[in-house]
Amino acid sequence: MSAPIRPLPRLLQLMREQGATTKTTAKIIGRSETYLRRRLKADTYLLDLPIDEIDRLAGFFGVQARELGG
Repeated sequence: MSAPIRPLPRLLQLMREQGATTKTTAKIIGRSETYLRRRLKADTYLLDLPIDEIDRLAGFFGVQARELGG
């Protein structure tokens, strides 16, 4: 049995691996950098974003949306 996917750490990992900044990632979802920073600093493993934003991020990073909580 594999470990559960933790969406927020997975997004941070993808950002590091692909060299995506918070500013770039925020543009992908059509939000401000401040909006995304608040979500990235959350004390949770969940990614608190609407499903359409998760879908856009998944497409950009080339992963399935379920990896980011979709």
